[in-house]
Amino acid sequence: MRKILPIIFMFLNIMICHAHQDFYVTKTFDNLTVRIKTGYEYGEINKLKILGELGQRMLEKADYKGKILIDFNHYYTGKCEPDYFISYDNGSIKYTWDNNLRPKSVLSSSGLVIRIVSSRIDYKKTLELLNYAIENKDYIKKNQD
Repeated sequence: MRKILPIIFMFLNIMICHAHQDFYVTKTFDNLTVRIKTGYEYGEINKLKILGELGQRMLEKADYKGKILIDFNHYYTGKCEPDYFISYDNGSIKYTWDNNLRPKSVLSSSGLVIRIVSSRIDYKKTLELLNYAIENKDYIKKNQD
């Protein structure tokens, strides 16, 4: 009995372990697509959908017809200094550590991409970047690396 009991406890501990994997949530509003990469059902998912609605209204007022992706990488394990990137492409991410991994495009054709890495969404900053990207699309296309 003393030899069997520790084995039973080991199996019970294995069964109780939990794990998760990051996942994407994508929502499209006419020509604006928003996407979040996160680990759980955080409120940032709903906040990004609200940002998508606001961004689509901005695009309609500006009469902008091109495709746009707002891609939010949720740094949910702590606080981080936000980082922002603007480009003109199909929204795919090429991972340099694996040459066999083919990047998946998010947009059906090239468009403006605003990529955000942060622990929370900043509506004002993102909408300012969206406005900047719309007004400077040609400059972004010519000068991106």
